[in-house]
Amino acid sequence: MKTNKLIICILTLVLGISFNSCVEDGDYSVPQDLGLVENAEVEKIIAELNDPNGNLDAITIKNLKGLFIQDEATEITSDLVVKGYVTSSDRTGNFFKEIFIQDEAENPEAAIKVVLNLNDTYNKYNLGREIYIKLNGLFIGETRSGDGVITIGGVASGNEVDDVTIKQISENIFRSSVTKALVPKIVNLSEVSSDNLGMLVQIENAQFQKDIKDLTFGDPDEQFDTQRVLESCTARGSSISLETSSFSTFKFSPLPAGSFTINSVISKTFDGSSLILVLNDKNDITTTGERCDPPELDCGLANAEGTSILFEDMFESQSTNSPISGNGWTNYQEAGTETWEAYRASGSNASQGISARVGAFRSGDDRTAAWLISPEIDLDANSNVKLSFETSNSFADASNLDIMFSNDWDGTTDGVLSATWGVLPAAYVVQDSDSFSSWFESGIVDLSCGSGKIHIAFKYTGSGDSANDGTYELDNFKITKD
Repeated sequence: MKTNKLIICILTLVLGISFNSCVEDGDYSVPQDLGLVENAEVEKIIAELNDPNGNLDAITIKNLKGLFIQDEATEITSDLVVKGYVTSSDRTGNFFKEIFIQDEAENPEAAIKVVLNLNDTYNKYNLGREIYIKLNGLFIGETRSGDGVITIGGVASGNEVDDVTIKQISENIFRSSVTKALVPKIVNLSEVSSDNLGMLVQIENAQFQKDIKDLTFGDPDEQFDTQRVLESCTARGSSISLETSSFSTFKFSPLPAGSFTINSVISKTFDGSSLILVLNDKNDITTTGERCDPPELDCGLANAEGTSILFEDMFESQSTNSPISGNGWTNYQEAGTETWEAYRASGSNASQGISARVGAFRSGDDRTAAWLISPEIDLDANSNVKLSFETSNSFADASNLDIMFSNDWDGTTDGVLSATWGVLPAAYVVQDSDSFSSWFESGIVDLSCGSGKIHIAFKYTGSGDSANDGTYELDNFKITKD
């Protein structure tokens, strides 16, 4: 390769063409059309796979990922071939030395990452390109141990995998002449899971959170990546971060102000703690309408509680490790196996007594959604109504606890999802960044500017994925009036 560099530089001088610099190893453009040698190799691979007596065996991406062993870089020593369609592109600089491939161009079941010692991979592995990877001599593992992103690499580095080398690319990874138009898999934002890693997905009816809608994709102060949170217009409380590289060409483009449909690749943060969306191009976001912000009941915070109690529950009458029930509460299990249960802490938190608790840890659920809804509160029949409560968490990660209200819920579990749920911006709910297992007060939330009969809801969303399986607790719920 050094010889090639020298030849390129000499030719550049002779021809008098001005370039900023000579091209470095693994940093060159490769035409998307196939050469005779590559095309012949692809035909040979296909012929062997179709030959019962051939030396090569096909393996699906799903089964290949099944060979992964936690905290190990596993060498493939069998003559296996995996086929996939490229779902990612570094044309805009938002991916770097990696591609994702999925098993089908439409309705995929599995996808996997491939790390390459190659820049500008889009010139060779364009979106939708069908590729065949001869796996013998390559490795399956993670590029960062424990990040949960199963990857094809070229070499082992301890218990991690590193890039497929330039030589291995020429000997192991082959493009067919087929480039298919990818059909993004439609998923609800609330249902995104690790099963979607590497897939090109479409999320409809989303918007960026209100407090960042006037910002750009990238933060100019961020050295590497910027995360901007988008939320669902249809599944309140569901959100995910869109991550944009500081090297992307659209980092300073403004975020769309309205609601939109987004086509993107599911990936993970650098440390593997959270699922994220990554764009191939900013034009993969299509604005569909105005913002869909939920109603707000925002009367601010009061200085003191009311003089009398309308409703109060410290959950002391509940049976520990049993679902919260009675006293006017509705415990609704929207998705998954977990629900709000009574919990008695031990150790330093023993004095807290019994609280209501929910979490997806070790649940095995692809998605967990659990609601705890208060009895009815009549704001018209009572003056200066105020709300207070306390929350705590354990490793919340990317799981969420949202506090909401509704004026039109009919009081039935069947009607929870069809009701209109608004937000209470003044109420503080414990954050993942707060001290572990400490209790945080909501503040005395003034409800006096509201009207009608309302219900207060605490909605937990998470999954059995280690990045989303946090636990939340609720206690000392109180409604007062003057």
